[in-house]
Amino acid sequence: MTMRRRDFLRLSGMSAAAFALGAAEKPQPARRNILFIMADQFRFEWIGARGARFLRTPNLDALAANGVLFTRAVSNSPVCASSRVSLAAGVYGNRLGAYANGSAFYPAQANGFPELLPSFYNVLAANGYRTGIAGKCDLSKGRPPKLAPGQQASVMTSDSRSGFPLTRELGFTDSWVIPKWSGEYLQQLFGRKDLREIYREDEKKRALSNPSPALPPCALPDEFYYEHVLGRKAVEVLDTFHKEDPTRPWFFHVNFHSPHPPHDAPRQYLDMYEGVEFPPPAVAQEPNRNRTARKNITSAILHRIQQHYAAMITLDDEWIGKLIATLKKNGQYENTVILFSSDHGEMLGDFGLFAKNQMYEGSLRVPLIISGPGVTARGQSRALAELVDLYPTILDLAGLGHGRAKLDGKSLAPLLAGKSREHKEYQYSEWGPLTQPPYAQRRMVFDGRYKLIDAHASLELYDLDADPHETRNLADKNGDTVTRLKAVMNSYSQGALPPQAFGSDPEAAD
Repeated sequence: MTMRRRDFLRLSGMSAAAFALGAAEKPQPARRNILFIMADQFRFEWIGARGARFLRTPNLDALAANGVLFTRAVSNSPVCASSRVSLAAGVYGNRLGAYANGSAFYPAQANGFPELLPSFYNVLAANGYRTGIAGKCDLSKGRPPKLAPGQQASVMTSDSRSGFPLTRELGFTDSWVIPKWSGEYLQQLFGRKDLREIYREDEKKRALSNPSPALPPCALPDEFYYEHVLGRKAVEVLDTFHKEDPTRPWFFHVNFHSPHPPHDAPRQYLDMYEGVEFPPPAVAQEPNRNRTARKNITSAILHRIQQHYAAMITLDDEWIGKLIATLKKNGQYENTVILFSSDHGEMLGDFGLFAKNQMYEGSLRVPLIISGPGVTARGQSRALAELVDLYPTILDLAGLGHGRAKLDGKSLAPLLAGKSREHKEYQYSEWGPLTQPPYAQRRMVFDGRYKLIDAHASLELYDLDADPHETRNLADKNGDTVTRLKAVMNSYSQGALPPQAFGSDPEAAD
């Protein structure tokens, strides 16, 4: 369950080639293509297949019907960069000193690691896969870390803001990473300063610090909307992979920005949800718990935010359908594993909270669907899946195994093949940098029924079987369960490394 620091430092010196060697020792079956679609800030139950009848997600629903939908999957750190770094490395963020956007860097060399801890992208590339990425990446985000005098490190600046060209060191043979933020993509791709300025002015009007019930559709022409630009590029990449070398297996990581703020859906999609009634947010029974709850969000503003959120989900669902159609056109659908998930969720007004960074269900849990060859099981699974599990799962589905690597992730492949229903005993998540152990401001452990949250030395315990919306804190009434889960939580934090660096605002909503 835990990894001592000396063990981790030893493993961090293993090269991608060593991982590949471990994989190559096994007989290799036919090689499957892998399409990994990741949204940003996608709430776990906002899918038609989860019973969200108010939503239009026909393509995600079809994927879920043809594969496995994990209903209790979690992000191991409910913020963009920490989540994605942990997923790529297959270990919890505290092994890398990655706790927030300002302290998550990959490669993680700021703490003196001798070389890059191989990502599953590295392993795929080392075994002949063409590995592509498009959209946002966030394997590094925030200020570069402070290094000791003479210390050498190749930690990159924020790829999400600078369009950092991802190299083979990270495991990608093909990359198209460009940010949405502040409309920079409009200048970089189209040379349109005028549209960039329109975007920037439009973005300011949508900040939750000064919300408006109007929240109009995006001011940009539809063809320049980020998700459409990314969707067209993703289809182009799939066609390129097929045309240039149809026999070479590929992995393609498509990263949408939606439904992450700003709430700026195009009119066509926003109109689909005019007059739709959305589920009300959760309300806590303890009035003093949510010290940071927003007081300026009226019911009218909340409804408009939900409308934009639903519209952006439907837009992404349409592009997912187009990606699947491209696979079918190219004759690759039957040999392609498709995964869909998100880096974290969205509170969406629960307890008066928005965005992420919380250990409550809306922020913590993520959608996770896996479909395609190797997935013979069908339906919904309540297994305690984590994003960190996707490292060994993807390599198993590629027929590579995961070598001699000691990972925090545990492969979901046996569940996908219908060979097992058992997975992990606990789920763990953490967020926010501190200067002292355990180094995470907020931690969570869940045993399948009880969830313990340790936030700023304040303990919260929820029985999710009886209280799925977390309205009643049982910490003062169930001391034995608190003690048991706190011991488990602390075992996950053993050997945790200090944050790589502090960003200027570790609570930033991006």
